[in-house]
Amino acid sequence: MAKLLSLIILVMCFGGLFAQELIVEQGIEDTQFWLLVPYNILGFRANSDVSDYQVTVQIKNSRRRAVFTHNSSIRILKRDWLKDTAIPVIFESDMEPGNYTASIRIRNRRMGSSIELQRQFKIGSQAIEHGMPYIVATRDSISFIPPSMSRIDDQISSLRLKQRFAVEVDSIGVFADSTSAIITNPSSPLSIEILPLINQAATNQLKFTFYEANIQFRMDAFLYSPWFAYRQRYTLRKQRDQIRYIATQNEWLVLRRLRNDDLEEGLEQFWTIHDPSPGTLRNEARELFYQRVLTADERYTIHARLQGWASDRGRIYIKYGEPDEISAEVLPLDSYPYIVWHYYNRNLRFIFDDVGGFGQYTLRNTEDEY
Repeated sequence: MAKLLSLIILVMCFGGLFAQELIVEQGIEDTQFWLLVPYNILGFRANSDVSDYQVTVQIKNSRRRAVFTHNSSIRILKRDWLKDTAIPVIFESDMEPGNYTASIRIRNRRMGSSIELQRQFKIGSQAIEHGMPYIVATRDSISFIPPSMSRIDDQISSLRLKQRFAVEVDSIGVFADSTSAIITNPSSPLSIEILPLINQAATNQLKFTFYEANIQFRMDAFLYSPWFAYRQRYTLRKQRDQIRYIATQNEWLVLRRLRNDDLEEGLEQFWTIHDPSPGTLRNEARELFYQRVLTADERYTIHARLQGWASDRGRIYIKYGEPDEISAEVLPLDSYPYIVWHYYNRNLRFIFDDVGGFGQYTLRNTEDEY
């Protein structure tokens, strides 16, 4: 059974100021590719609300020989509700284990501009039993992956769950708050309509559970999250420095000794060890870390020489997340302005002083951090 479905890798390809996602899954009979095109990078001519794009993906093996080419067209409308979403381009091919290079070209037919990206990936023999549970919404005949379930409203005409798996599943449960649906004896590839279930739910939480004999396997919906931009924004050295906040002393000593050529593999190994759900495409710990780093940068960057993630508040936020409560004293007597972050469940309190008076807060009680 382990040979039936081989998880390859979730590959991030970058260009300009956006992240391009290429997700590769080795199935029973073929390899499936999901190219996620961020809507925010698509352009429109003046006084036009329509764009036509030609998408070309060429894959070469380690001998630089072309083994597969995909061509498709997508037509996109200029709509505010598409912001922060991704347009999926899905295709399949037979792929042997080995190292490959994907060259991606996205050309705007009306404007003549194009985006060209290149990324290496590897198809191995590591098996996975459950593929990614993709959520694909449709509105005005445009299919897209939303950034959150809160974007699903009464204008959505379809909401489908798409997933591959290579195990004999008794049933799959789809849960939205207290509302649920059970699919018995499902077969792969799975493609089911779940919009009626979401319309009946009181919240936007969506969970999936695989029932395999006496085993329950739980998964979250795959949505297009902002953390995809993380690896585009930060160099490998900065990624290593950020990991220092959460790494053990031994892990940090190993990472800091790695040369540039080995650093990317070292970072991958670190996250593999810290994956709370090994054997799946997702690494929830890694996603959470990326999100916190990006949020820390947005909130706490004061000037270009001190990025928010490298500040004291950024470091504490990355390590511990949102505080339960924040209190502040802006004009204290005989003292600097300060703020206090309270983490009640951890029994932690961090005091940050604005010594310079310019909003660059430094941690006062550093001994409490560890």
